[in-house]
Amino acid sequence: MSRKIVAVVPWMDADLRESICRRAKENGFEAAFFESEAEALLHARDAEILFGMVPGLLPEAKRVRWLCVPFAGIDSLKGRVPDGVMLTNGAGAYGVTISEHVVMVLLMLMRGEMDVFRRIEQKIWRRGASMDTLWGKRVLILGTGDIGRNVAARFAAFGVSSIAGVNSTGHAVPGFDRVAALSEADALFAEADVVVNCLPGTAQTEAAVSDKRIALLPRGAYFVNIGRGVTVDENALVRALDEGRLAGAALDVARREPPEADSPLWSAPNLLLTPHCAGDMTARVTRQRCAQMFMEDLENYAKGRPLRHTADLARGY
Repeated sequence: MSRKIVAVVPWMDADLRESICRRAKENGFEAAFFESEAEALLHARDAEILFGMVPGLLPEAKRVRWLCVPFAGIDSLKGRVPDGVMLTNGAGAYGVTISEHVVMVLLMLMRGEMDVFRRIEQKIWRRGASMDTLWGKRVLILGTGDIGRNVAARFAAFGVSSIAGVNSTGHAVPGFDRVAALSEADALFAEADVVVNCLPGTAQTEAAVSDKRIALLPRGAYFVNIGRGVTVDENALVRALDEGRLAGAALDVARREPPEADSPLWSAPNLLLTPHCAGDMTARVTRQRCAQMFMEDLENYAKGRPLRHTADLARGY
């Protein structure tokens, strides 16, 4: 009798589903794909492996031994994964699409593209907007994992003058000129023309981009958040934009998503908001990588080897 894999990944391409089913069969499993948790609910009872962001299936999946979440964020799963169930996530699948998003929003801010678009919508043909460049900028990247390393690689191609990084240990990472621990990051904020926040949401990173650290940034700096909203003091960020101390900011994440109707994020000057879409599954490279990572660990699981893409709920990533 085949062992069961229940997958709820409606964004997955047909050819990738076929590859997963084939790999499953080769390893003694039968994979079934569903479009929603509700559709998969009855089948979850016999599942040994769940693939998808499916917390609603866990109470029914009494036989599950491995939950593979295709997204990087796992904070919403705290307290919901039963003891003894192995957890893996999609960290490592999003570096390409998110790093390209970072470059896009920074260039939009630096070249005043939001104002250009507004004028074009009004059929106003006017040049002369002031422009800035990535070339020569001092960059600080908070988080030196897959996304942070991809961001660093793309910035290097634009001729930035330096790339500093922050992580939990302060250990050196290839592609960064220097790295500091998060607890020792103040000096790096004071020297950064561009800050990109890739931090996960954990107890240690709560409000890591604090009022104090935002105040340390040189006048005219830029800030991008593609990590988690809880890591940033949003009120301090808005004040810095209102006062003209920051040249611009881009947020793909917020403490509350979407922000409340009266949130100052909607109207802060030079703030570019996007709806948590930097790592969206519409990019095929991301879908491919998620499928490859699952199949890689399926092979490991079937052969009794340690899983490669494990996540730790206590750690937060």
